[in-house]
Amino acid sequence: MKPIFSTMQRGLSGIPRISRIPGARVLAVGLAVMLTVLAGTLVLMGLELRRTEAQDRHQLELLASFAEAHTTQLLDNTKLSLDSLAQRLASAGAAPEQLQAQQSMLLHGLPFLRSIAVVSLQGQVLASTAPADHGGWVDLARLLPGQLAEDRTAIGPWAPGRTLTHDPHRDTAPSALGFVPMARLVRIAPDRGAVLVAQINPDALATYQQQLTQAASPGTQVLLALDNGSLLSQVGSTGLPAGSSLRHQP
Repeated sequence: MKPIFSTMQRGLSGIPRISRIPGARVLAVGLAVMLTVLAGTLVLMGLELRRTEAQDRHQLELLASFAEAHTTQLLDNTKLSLDSLAQRLASAGAAPEQLQAQQSMLLHGLPFLRSIAVVSLQGQVLASTAPADHGGWVDLARLLPGQLAEDRTAIGPWAPGRTLTHDPHRDTAPSALGFVPMARLVRIAPDRGAVLVAQINPDALATYQQQLTQAASPGTQVLLALDNGSLLSQVGSTGLPAGSSLRHQP
């Protein structure tokens, strides 16, 4: 009986050794599978994040392209209108007051303009589609910093007020109400010049940009500025006051 008992002991003592080795392997294999799945998940998440970022970047590039095209078309149409009036003033020798009807007709076809005016080099409004501006005075240096060149149009920074003759030091107006001036110098006579000034409504720019952002990601902001950083219009919660400079913004 002893040999049998002894054999059973060896058998019993051998069972734990045989069972422990496969258990450790199973645990190691399980951990390896979990790490592999985790690593794969992280890789997929990274790829998805990059894909989403690429889509957002492409969407923003399209949005900027559409906004730029719309703004360019608006400015080009304004320039063509000023060129037409300037040619009439220079070639036909018409008095500024005689262009009132033509100015009004042009304005009907350009709903993004508030007014078109003929201003003397001294700043007096000689003719305007806005009756409130007629005969008033404009600070041309404030509206159009720099020297105007003949046969060239220039865009000034955002200016406060609804009318061209608005005086920010004297008149009151909502802080967000303003316009973007576009001007063209024209020679009426050899010894007489004038400035054609169009008031561009920034809301016309912002409305189109707002429509674009409806298809963009939440929180998208659109800012339109001149080359010198002067802010013309904005869409989104930027917290920047109208007419501020973007040069020192992040």
